[in-house]
Amino acid sequence: MSLKLSVPLTIALGGWFLGTLNSNRQNEIAQANQKDAVIREYIKEMKGMLLDTKVAKEAKRAGSELNGVARALTLTALAQLKGEGPERRTLVFQFLRESNFPILAGSDSKLGANLVGYDLRETNLFMANLSKANLKGAYLSSANLFAANLSRADLSGANLIWAGLVQTNLSGADLTRASLIGADLSGSNLMVTNLSYADLTGIRWDEKTEWPAKEAFKGARNIPPELKRQLGLV
Repeated sequence: MSLKLSVPLTIALGGWFLGTLNSNRQNEIAQANQKDAVIREYIKEMKGMLLDTKVAKEAKRAGSELNGVARALTLTALAQLKGEGPERRTLVFQFLRESNFPILAGSDSKLGANLVGYDLRETNLFMANLSKANLKGAYLSSANLFAANLSRADLSGANLIWAGLVQTNLSGADLTRASLIGADLSGSNLMVTNLSYADLTGIRWDEKTEWPAKEAFKGARNIPPELKRQLGLV
């Protein structure tokens, strides 16, 4: 190829490459702005409920119409943030915690939120109230669930690899076939918890961890030898 042809071709290719980079960057910025807008709109709608004392009281009452609206807004926001990094999802749960708005939790007469298969990886769920929530097949790997309330939650098939479950209330939860590889269960409450066929490879625990009866470990895989001895499972 002659020099006369190669120089314009090189310039053209360079221009195309830079144009592609700029286009990709613009798309990333647009997507980030869209996700930020989701958070802003969500917090705006929720704050609108909380600013009115009567409305806030009704919205916090499990089973009420306003409670259902608030829960729907929250689930919609989380669904729109699917595939995102954990930062924006964390903002949703931080808002609920700081505003004392446990709308994802269940009650004696009502189930918790439907979070089947939701992406909550690496999300900070510190002290989150998800009692009786349906988290079947949810992605919670490396999530921080310190002191969270997951009592009677359905976590069957959930991915809890390297999850921080320190001082977490898991009493009565269903962890059938859940993956708990490397999870930290120090100080957690697993009384009456179903661990059937769960993968317990490399789990961590301490003397304050409360365990269920032997029957709860039916088919559980890779139970650490030390835990087997401690619970008389050998």
